[in-house]
Amino acid sequence: MNKPSYLLALDGSIESKSAAELAWSLAKRTGASVTAQHVINIRDIWHFLRPKSAGFIGSGPYIAAFQCVVNGLREIAEALMLSYQSQVESQGIEFSTHIDEGDLVAEICKRAKDHDLLIIGRGILESKDRNVKHSLCDELANICPCPMLIITSQNADWTSLRTRVLSSNVDVHLVDSLGDFAKSLQIPLVVELEPNIAPKEASIFMDQLAALDHKQWNISQSENIEIAHNDGELIVVVPETESRSTTISKSSCLDLKNWTQSALLIWRNQRNPSANSVT
Repeated sequence: MNKPSYLLALDGSIESKSAAELAWSLAKRTGASVTAQHVINIRDIWHFLRPKSAGFIGSGPYIAAFQCVVNGLREIAEALMLSYQSQVESQGIEFSTHIDEGDLVAEICKRAKDHDLLIIGRGILESKDRNVKHSLCDELANICPCPMLIITSQNADWTSLRTRVLSSNVDVHLVDSLGDFAKSLQIPLVVELEPNIAPKEASIFMDQLAALDHKQWNISQSENIEIAHNDGELIVVVPETESRSTTISKSSCLDLKNWTQSALLIWRNQRNPSANSVT
């Protein structure tokens, strides 16, 4: 069985530091390697600085300003990775570091395809100047090729992994992969079925789950399901995938900016049933 690997997206925020500490803790628990990545978002920098058309001056001063900003950000990136490496070396885990340049989402996704889990601090996802319709969280949730763990604080003392199964994403293979992830963390998986799932569909789904090799299932279906119970639960959201425009908030009624839990796990429905397995 292959060793799991985590991709850690880094910036200078406190949430990113919490994400790093949690990634190290999870790696020690699961035997995973951790790849730290910092992206210099030159795409957005150029969109901010570039002239729309020639006016009183040519493009030269704008290009010079762009190069000056990028050089400064490269120095910051090097300092960030040096500080990270000095701390991760004492953790006793396998690690690597990378500094990439380009579009933030595209560069993260390029590396994420070779990893089992993306771990990212909430601060990276709260860009305010990006000229796009949806948030960075929505973009990554729609196209990231692996599950995404969003961190708000350093707390890995989870007592359970909890997901809400909608009628549009009843997929026993997806829940099975969540069970594998929960098993790697040595915590039970709590599966809550939406009340609008037909009884026959729910019964078939429960029978399929019962046939799987997981000992710690907790399956329920009720009219009133709360979004979160306590900070000891790691909440899982499975985005709807009918179109690129579907957002996390629409799928789960969650607002990332007002999210008070220590973490949120975005688990996309992959084509390959085993693609999400990290054990």
